[in-house]
Amino acid sequence: MISSNGQAEGETRKQTWKPTKTLHWRGARLLNMVFQPLFEATAGRLRVGHIRLVELETTGRRTGLPRTVLMPSFLMLGDSYVLLASYGGGKSQPSWYWNITANPVVQIRAGGRTRTMRARVSEGKEARRLLARVLRRTGGTYLFLVAPARAAGRRVPIVVLDPIPEPKP
Repeated sequence: MISSNGQAEGETRKQTWKPTKTLHWRGARLLNMVFQPLFEATAGRLRVGHIRLVELETTGRRTGLPRTVLMPSFLMLGDSYVLLASYGGGKSQPSWYWNITANPVVQIRAGGRTRTMRARVSEGKEARRLLARVLRRTGGTYLFLVAPARAAGRRVPIVVLDPIPEPKP
């Protein structure tokens, strides 16, 4: 007898695991649930080894509402932060990336300070140089997030957050 899902009775389909957008979203959600209370308790000074965590607030490109995500910054360039839009190696870009392409002015909270920054996507030689520095700094361990995205045909954008000078009174 054939069931409603097209399988013969007693037959089981082999399930193949494939990373999905939902899985990456859930993983990011879980990490935020774990690290957000620690980030709050340390007043934004949380570091995991050499990785500085930053709370990034973007403006939603469709809604115009503030969107906040906690994420790692593997590299600092003076007062600028370097972020990788890896989305856990997923096939699509993370939402925060699309938000910053629509509105590059963001707020970050890190090291106990909140600052206004301007996001820009690094291109060409600068992007290759920054990715190499991130991989060196992490001992190559971050490659496991970049490689699957590349295998899926997706370029992993490297985003640099540059400080916007505050107006002098």
